[in-house]
Amino acid sequence: MNLYKDTDKFSVEKYGSHEEWLKKRGRGIGGSDAACFMDLNPWKTLNQLWHDKKFGSQQITNDAIEYGNTAEPCLRTLFQAKHPELDVQYVDNVTLVSKEHDFLRYSPDGLIYNKETGERGILEIKTSKIINSQSLQKWGSKGNETVPDNYYCQTLEGLIVTDFDFVIYCAELRFADGDARIIERSYRKEEALDSMNDLKQAMIEKWDRYFIGDVEPPITLSI
Repeated sequence: MNLYKDTDKFSVEKYGSHEEWLKKRGRGIGGSDAACFMDLNPWKTLNQLWHDKKFGSQQITNDAIEYGNTAEPCLRTLFQAKHPELDVQYVDNVTLVSKEHDFLRYSPDGLIYNKETGERGILEIKTSKIINSQSLQKWGSKGNETVPDNYYCQTLEGLIVTDFDFVIYCAELRFADGDARIIERSYRKEEALDSMNDLKQAMIEKWDRYFIGDVEPPITLSI
C-alpha cells in the first residue's frame, strides 16, 4: 500500500528540491512548529515563530543538525530491518497538507504500514544529545516511557493531519562520554485524543488570531 498518496484527510505536496520544500514551509504550521502553539518548544517562542514566518528566517545549521540529517536515513533503514512486519515508506521533499485546515502541514520522517494489521502509522526519527540527567529523564524509563514535549506535539500534529493509527519514535540518544543508545517509543491515536484536540484548537485559534490577523503574539520566555 502506497501511503504517500492523497486521502480524504490530506493531500500530498511534492517539491522538486529541498530548497523549494523549505520555501513552502512558511505557508502554515509544520510539525516542528506545533509545540510553539502550546508554549512547549524549548528553542523558540510563538512570538519568534511569528517573526520567522512574517519576515523570513535565516536557515540555521550546526553540528547537531548536520549529524541528525546524516543519521536519519541510517536510523530509518535500521528500524525497517528490526521490524519486518512493518512496511516503512519515505519520500523526500514531501508535505502532507490537511484538507480540513490547509495551514496544518506535516512532513514525516517516514510512514508505516503494518502488514499484519493493516494499520497506518507515523515514524519520527530523532538524534538527541544527553547532556545531563534532566535531558535523559525526558525520554522516561522502563515502564514509564515518554518523549520530550516538543517531539510529542510534533507527532500529534501528524496524527491530526493524517488521522493515522499510531506513532513510533526511533531515537538515538548520544551521551557526553561518546556512548550512544537507540531506543523506541510509541503511542496509539486513541491514547492521545484529548491532547490532539487541545493542540488542534490552540493551532486554529492562534493561527487565525496572530498569523492571519497579522497581530504580534505576546513575548514570552522559552521553557
